[in-house]
Order: sequence, then C-alpha cells, then structure tokens
Amino acid sequence: MTKTGTLDQVIRRSSEVATEATPSENAAPMEFVLLESHDGFPEGKAAAATLRLIGRGLVEAKAHVTVLLPKPGGPLAGILNPPYIGLYKGVQFEFTCGTATRSPRFLTRRRDSLRGFVILLLRIIQKRMARGRKGLCVYLYGEAPSLCLPVLLLSKLLRFPVIVELCEWKPAFKSANPLSNWYHMLRVKLADGVLAISEDLERKAVAILPPPRKRNVLLHSILVDANEAAVEKLQLEIIKGPYVLWCGDFGGYFDSVTWLIRCCAIAFKRVEGLKLVLVGSLTDSLRLRLLGEIRAAGLPEDRVIPTGYVSRQELWTLYAGAVALLAPLDSSERSRARFPWKIAEYLAAGRPVITNGVGEIPRYFTDGENALVARPDDEEDFASKIELVAKNRPLADRIGAAGRELALRQFHYAAFGETLVRFVNGLSTPGYTNSPGKDLLETPLRATPTEFPRARKMRASRS
Repeated sequence: MTKTGTLDQVIRRSSEVATEATPSENAAPMEFVLLESHDGFPEGKAAAATLRLIGRGLVEAKAHVTVLLPKPGGPLAGILNPPYIGLYKGVQFEFTCGTATRSPRFLTRRRDSLRGFVILLLRIIQKRMARGRKGLCVYLYGEAPSLCLPVLLLSKLLRFPVIVELCEWKPAFKSANPLSNWYHMLRVKLADGVLAISEDLERKAVAILPPPRKRNVLLHSILVDANEAAVEKLQLEIIKGPYVLWCGDFGGYFDSVTWLIRCCAIAFKRVEGLKLVLVGSLTDSLRLRLLGEIRAAGLPEDRVIPTGYVSRQELWTLYAGAVALLAPLDSSERSRARFPWKIAEYLAAGRPVITNGVGEIPRYFTDGENALVARPDDEEDFASKIELVAKNRPLADRIGAAGRELALRQFHYAAFGETLVRFVNGLSTPGYTNSPGKDLLETPLRATPTEFPRARKMRASRS
C-alpha cells in the first residue's frame, strides 16, 4: 500500500464518526466503582483498555465513575507511570496503595498491596455511606480472589449491588483445578448481576445464579472507540513490505499463536514477501519458545516480527497498514465462550479480519462480506483466507470497509453506558436498587436474561 493510499484511507475513516451517547435522564446519577487489580489505568494492557471504554460510556450516560486499583500492574516498557490519583476523560481513578509505580522489592510490593486492598475497601464504605444503598454499584472487572471475595462479602453486609464481568470461562483453561473452578462459580453466584460477553457465558451464568437472580444477566457485545485515529507515522521502521497482524497476550494464548504460525507457513509459500507481525509483551522465555515454533514451522525468522509492546498510536498505525488482521479461534470450550474485544479494534481500523466460525462469530459476521471466516481448526482454510486478501487488495478493502461499518453500528462504546445504567436500576434483587418504572419495564432490557439491544437485534436477524 502506498503512503498516499494509506493517508486517503485514514482521512476517509476520520469522516465516518460514530454517534455519541444519548444523554441520560437519570435525576440522581448513580456512582459506578470499577475495580481491577492486575493492570494499570488509564494506560495499560487489555483490562485498562476495557475500563477506559466502559468508564467513558458511563460518564456519557451521566453516571459518576471511579476506577480503583489496589496496586500497580506489572511494568510495561513504553508506559509512563501516571499520578496515583487523577482524572481521565471524566473518569476518576486512584491507585489506593498510594503509588502507580511497581516496586522492584518483594516486601515493598507486599506492603503496598496490603495497604491498597485495605484502603480500597474503606473507599467503597465511604462511597456507600455517601451515596446510600440506591446510589452505588461496584463493577468487578478484576477476577483475583483477594479483590473479589472481600468486596462481594462487604456488599452483602452493606447492601449495595455488585456486578461481575464474565468474559472467559476459566474452568475450560488448561490450568484449571477443582479449587479454581469452585471459586470461579462462587464469584458469579455471589454477584447481583453478571455481564456476559457471549451467549455461551450467558447460559452458564444463568445456570449458576440462584433463582431470584437468574434474570440479572446482561448479554453485551465487545466495545471499541471507533473514532480513535491513527497517527501520521505510517509504518514502524522494523517492518518492510506487506504483513498480516495478530495482537494479544502471548502467555495466555500461545497455542493460538503457534497455530497461526503454521497457517502462515502455508500461506507464505503462495504469497511472496508477506510477513506476520505479532504485537504484545513478550518475556525472554516466551520469545525463545516463539523462535522454536517459527523454526519448527519452516519459516525464516525474518518473516515473523514480534514487536513487543507498542503504544496505542503505533498500534492503530500498524492496524491501518496491515493486509489483514488475524483472530484465530479453535473449537475448544474456551474459545466458544470468548468474544475477543480485540476484534472490535480490528474492525474499526478498516482492514479485513480473518477469524474462525466459533462462538459469537457467526452471529455477527458473514464470510466474504464483513470478515473472512474460516472453518475451526482448519489450517489450510485459514491460510487460503490470508492468500485471498493478500492477492486481491480491492476485495480486502471492501471487506475492511464493511467491517468498519459494522463496528460503527454495533460495537461503538457510547451506547453501552446507558444500557448498563438501566440494567443496574432493574436488578431483581430487592432492597438496594431502584424499582424499575413503567418506561424501564417496557424496554427490551427487561428481557430474561437481559442483553445489549444491538446484540438482541443481531440475534433476531440470525434466527
């Protein structure tokens, strides 16, 4: 792709902006406290990106939003530590340990962590006393037992609602054991509401929740800020020529990366000069494993480029310059329950997405129209999709444009805040939430279980 062509695409995309959220009519705005314990804010990895979008959506719905983090996340090259307390686009945030910098000393980290968890609980108690039992909702995005169990038990004592995010099915992980499985289900069972990222997780949450709360499940889609722009820098210096790109957590999805390398080994024999760019933090041990997989697949090392961590601006630039953006999903129970948020970013970048027909994918995507959807676990089929768009740029551009249109229509974050406020106001656990009025009872959000209106429309169109 030429520099001029890429700039033209960026300019065209900048004129296609998503609509902003409709202002909320809430007379007394609720305060949402978003909790996470393994990442930073506002900069960080996947959790930070999710909290930014959810927080901004809630702010635009006229809710008060605070992100509390008991301790700094792991160190990431390229991220400057923010002040430990501040404001990001209307979202207040605080590292309750008093520092956003992770200490290199083990005992200091333990001290900071203990202090952070204690002050986090005190902050919640203060907000509960100030807001009353109808004015506070805690959103547990983090999954750590040291974060979730004290907060869930405190909510039962002080009677405020807690909702939990369910974006993975941990019992399907290779590392799962009976104790972790028990905790994962307990976390759901104790919650007053559950946000499920897929129909599979929706069904699982409904099965776990006790009868009075089985209706308290919100099926919601992945989110993205579709207006986030690329920068003028068109390509990182280490990348020359056409490339396909995967972005994600190497440690969590190394099997997917290995499978993808094998697919690219097939495709690269048919497409001269094409490279695979892998974006994400990479430890030395994972880098050695990755090099071993590249050699085992018969690929020259210069055809696979692990970039490590890149800034958000560089990431969007890499997205915009890619031949295709890759999101492999196998046929496992874990993949059936997932709906990777990264796919929404891929779509918003306006480049074709190649994935597999697993879980939520068939609900939103049609092969050859707004994405390329390969058969699960079929390396040859996935490789053929890469070859197809690499050799047919007009087709790639058309599919990429249709995917961006889908992101603008279905996944833009702005509408989610109002949906979440209504969901919390309508929780069926008595005693601490507002009783839904006539207007709320008449909205699709009162379905059982509840779902994001756009997801509901997509479900109806597929049936």
